[in-house]
Amino acid sequence: EARRAARAAALAALAPAEREAQIAAERAERDAGYEATVAQSAAVEAALAGGLRVVLDLSYGAHMSAREHNSLQRQLSRCWGANRRAAAPVSLHLAGLAQCPAACLPPGGDHLRWKVHRLDERVEERFPPASLTFLTPDAPDVLGALDPARVYVIGGLVDRSVQKAASLARARGLGAATARLPLEAHSAIVDAREPLTLDAVLTILLEYNASADWGRAITAALPERKLARPREEAARSARRKKGGSWNWGEPRREGGGGGGGEDDEDEAG
Repeated sequence: EARRAARAAALAALAPAEREAQIAAERAERDAGYEATVAQSAAVEAALAGGLRVVLDLSYGAHMSAREHNSLQRQLSRCWGANRRAAAPVSLHLAGLAQCPAACLPPGGDHLRWKVHRLDERVEERFPPASLTFLTPDAPDVLGALDPARVYVIGGLVDRSVQKAASLARARGLGAATARLPLEAHSAIVDAREPLTLDAVLTILLEYNASADWGRAITAALPERKLARPREEAARSARRKKGGSWNWGEPRREGGGGGGGEDDEDEAG
């Protein structure tokens, strides 16, 4: 109400010709915004039908605490938000919903309104294992160009207890391929095994899908503090992580030891 009153007062102070021009400019801006929204919605729909396939594997629910469930819930919401706004959206899948407790999912059933594929079955029950690429920093191979024939899997395991190499073991058990993001080759990240949230991993894929430039994608997705931290902080992080490793995007550590609930909030997209 206050904004409308202020606008009316501002318009009243203008000369007739200026007022008419201002109203026309505002109308054009609204029309442009509406058209952009319609175009973006169409892009998401087109990607859903035939775009690059990216799966958030939600079959790890039984291995997480209530706090970790809440964190996964927030990260999933940010994943949808990132894809909804992306210059080049992907065909986003939520797999393993039958194994995912309700606490892992956004409240109020928000995910039921998302333009995503919702799969009760596990990812390997929907797609041939030979077509899957599990993303994990423990993989021996570095991810190259994205292949539209592949299905890229991001593990949805938010884990403060560091369940080591969970995605790698799962992929090997299925005979599926694995790959790690090319963080070291294309960025100044302090440690390529630094834990990343699901939405950070997805955002890197989204940015690369739009630009075909890993350096640009990684820089756009990660906060500056992860790319160029002071030497003292890097040393502290290395000491905390000594003796263990984890998977970005799936065994996510929050709180003690190198991850952090603060990062979960600070990296909201």
